[in-house]
Amino acid sequence: MRDLLLVSVFFPMLPFAFIYPWMGILLWSWVSYMSPHRLTFGFAYDMPFGMIAALTTLAGILFSREKKRLPRAPEVIFLLALWAWVTITSFFAIHSDLAWDKWQQVSKILLMTLATMMICRDAGRLRYLAWT
Repeated sequence: MRDLLLVSVFFPMLPFAFIYPWMGILLWSWVSYMSPHRLTFGFAYDMPFGMIAALTTLAGILFSREKKRLPRAPEVIFLLALWAWVTITSFFAIHSDLAWDKWQQVSKILLMTLATMMICRDAGRLRYLAWT
């Protein structure tokens, strides 16, 4: 029953996430922070809701006419430097297979963090993001 409720709320939001990428950021944030699929016991338990929301949002960002620029802020530069540092240290890791698995997880998170910084730039969208 919970599975059907979650799927009936999540999948109708995907067209909105594609048309309005900031709503996709909200959807991805909700699924990533709350993990509602882990509260189900059926088919939705292992469904990759975060990946579905992220891919829909990134596709919406690519096709939207909205201004898409990262803010010029030191935080963005530090975040990109962190990403570069994680990549460099993964090359020289003792257990490189484990390091690249973690690199993949970190890269997905940092990509969506940068997408959030790119899309949620005004006060209204930030307010919605804070309430997610």
